[in-house]
Amino acid sequence: NHSVQVSLIDEQNKIPTQDFVLYFRNENLGEPRIQLEKAAQGNYYGMLSFIPSLSQEGLTDEQQQQIQDPEAEQDIDLSKAKGEYIFLLDRSNSMSGKRIEAALKALKVFLKSLPEDSYFDICSFGSRYIFLGGKDGSMKYSEESVKAALTAMIRFDANLGGTDIMSPLENILTKKPKHDSYQ
Repeated sequence: NHSVQVSLIDEQNKIPTQDFVLYFRNENLGEPRIQLEKAAQGNYYGMLSFIPSLSQEGLTDEQQQQIQDPEAEQDIDLSKAKGEYIFLLDRSNSMSGKRIEAALKALKVFLKSLPEDSYFDICSFGSRYIFLGGKDGSMKYSEESVKAALTAMIRFDANLGGTDIMSPLENILTKKPKHDSYQ
């Protein structure tokens, strides 16, 4: 447990009445982290967070070739990674400009990289939250569903108000998986 103290620089210590950005530095930022949670229904949810090292020092020739030619065929069995993927996208006002552009760019890469026989949905949030799949829930991964998601993402902007991440997280974590074998 770490505590943080935030002080207002303003002489009058006014409480902010609009979105603001809080910058902080974590001494262990570069270390990989994994967090697993068990939901009440017995399902497990995990999050992996890491910052990749861009140094090629110590890599084998084959690994360096894969970095230089990412289109080259690789011996990775993605069929074992099938599942239901729910992407949480911050579309609050504070994400305007380059922030939302970068988030959307990363989301496009992830969507195009999903394994076959998976399901996916995008939950956009701000003061409220919206699932791209709507009441139907996650969509089965296919060329058509990814194309539809990418088309919908063209209209995504940082226009959903403040930042309430708790409500969409609770919804996602209590939602029953679309397919029973994708726990």
